Amino acid sequence: MTQVFHALGFFYVYLLEKWNTKMSDKKLLREYYELCPNGICKDYLTESDKRRIREEGVVYLTGVIQRADAKNGNGRIYPRKVLEREVEKYKQIINENRALGELDHPECVSSGEVLTVEGWKEFVDLKEGEEIFTLSLSGDLEVQKITKRIEKSYKGKMIRIKGRNIDCEVTPNHRFLIVNRKNEYKYVTAKEILEDSIPDMNKCYIPKAIKNKKIEQNKTIKIKGIYLDKRHLVVEEFDYDGMVYCVNVPNSNFYLKQNGKVHWSGNSNTISLSNVSHIVESVWWNGNDLMGKIRVLKYHPKGKILEGLIKDGVQIGISSRAIGSIREEGDAIIVEDDLSLVGFDMVQCPSTHNAFMIKEYKEHKPRKKTKIDKLSYHLIDILK
Repeated sequence: MTQVFHALGFFYVYLLEKWNTKMSDKKLLREYYELCPNGICKDYLTESDKRRIREEGVVYLTGVIQRADAKNGNGRIYPRKVLEREVEKYKQIINENRALGELDHPECVSSGEVLTVEGWKEFVDLKEGEEIFTLSLSGDLEVQKITKRIEKSYKGKMIRIKGRNIDCEVTPNHRFLIVNRKNEYKYVTAKEILEDSIPDMNKCYIPKAIKNKKIEQNKTIKIKGIYLDKRHLVVEEFDYDGMVYCVNVPNSNFYLKQNGKVHWSGNSNTISLSNVSHIVESVWWNGNDLMGKIRVLKYHPKGKILEGLIKDGVQIGISSRAIGSIREEGDAIIVEDDLSLVGFDMVQCPSTHNAFMIKEYKEHKPRKKTKIDKLSYHLIDILK
């Protein structure tokens, strides 16, 4: 008889736990819906996602991440056929759990001029589709079209690199094309230069001229590059609040003049692991809108910053990062068939209209114990 009571008691506790879990799940869904505009939104999360929100405090974001056959804020139109092809490739990266994205961290300079086929031009005068000089990683001079022009406000740290043949101000993650002691071309960031984290750094140099070619008309550059030897360079960090600029080209570099001194400078088309803040877990189409579900990285420094912004109620936008050619058609810029999608970054002002993420998150608070909970605990004590 005692065994029967024990069995009935454990069965009763099991039913209570199932009931509590069910009630907890219902509450989670209610809180989840409350986070959406006007309290109504589609349920994009799986039961596993919701459990992770409740038990682990995981933060999810969902929303429009790109749009096909429509002009975005930069005037570009991504043809549906081209974008669909790249999305299918990107889904493979998602399946491999490496669809990472960065928290907006501009890789830009404070000012300067870029050498185009028509001569030197200020950043503000450049246009997407304009041809500029670039450098291949084999050291050959090439002409490529600008795929993206960046001009944005920035408040944060900047790094100044100053010497006899260089005087530039760049964001910490701005990349420089350098040549190492093995005569190999590679990219390093301004922060790596500041922190002396480049192997044999004093034997590496930022190129000024390549293979004795004349870059500027009627002017031969006499030195091959600027050596990263801090005995002859001042590299320092300072606070900045103003505009920053950059351009993107397939070769990821351009010829820059800042404060009257010239050198090759880089832009970015790769994801930097030191700056990742989130991972894309799924993408799907809703008409011409590409939708996405994104999980904030809980244990990464940039993920923690992104989570803090979300908790403070900051509206987060998303912007795709890609490389490829473009062409002008009237007042629109059409993305060509050679598009290659790199990833999706969190930004303040997205280029896709209304590409702001919905936060599928609410800080979980332990549920107060009910009379039924207390009764079940007493029952467990009796049955022990």
